[in-house]
Amino acid sequence: MGPIEHPFEISLMRDLSRLPEIARRSRTLRKKLPVVAFCMLRLGPRIGFGTSRSRSALWASIAAVAIAAVGLLRWRFCLCLAIGHSMWPTLASGDLLLLDRWAYVHKDPSRGDIIVGRMGRDLLVKRVVGLPGEEIEINAGLLFVNGSLMRESHTYKISPDFNIGKGKLFKGSFATLGDNRAIPPRQAVHPIFSSNQIVGRVLFSLKLWPFRDKDT
Repeated sequence: MGPIEHPFEISLMRDLSRLPEIARRSRTLRKKLPVVAFCMLRLGPRIGFGTSRSRSALWASIAAVAIAAVGLLRWRFCLCLAIGHSMWPTLASGDLLLLDRWAYVHKDPSRGDIIVGRMGRDLLVKRVVGLPGEEIEINAGLLFVNGSLMRESHTYKISPDFNIGKGKLFKGSFATLGDNRAIPPRQAVHPIFSSNQIVGRVLFSLKLWPFRDKDT
């Protein structure tokens, strides 16, 4: 037997007991290498090394999803601009409002919600203070529900001259007030909205002129 010069073959001859195991592993590795290479070639386009056609299809899919998302957002949400001071100090004239038009699809407005309702051609932003079936009264700017003083958590301005007599709300009717109850009664509008007059709920407001005097 001639001299063995290859180091790998020398190690095999020195440990004959491991020869069958090492040979088996070598054959397995040789069989797997082409498979691994094939998989890398096949997966390459899917992990960022694809053809221009696959990239175009990806961008087309992204664009379609983006357009659908924008359409859904425009269908459900809208922007409104507050005008006037009837909701001061919560809202100021010029505040930008985000309105959710689907807020009351599956539920009724709750007391304290700020909503936008339609009266004729006008849109009014008010706070819900009375729910269907309740008896509502305003005495010196304070809210009474079913004869009891209602403690309101939001900030509002009151006037001792602001009074509204007792009245019971019909089914599907919601009493609303502005947070600025110090406005002269002749200038104030505090409507009762039916369910189909409510456009949506105000989710949040953005003050476009934060340093402006809101009470002027």
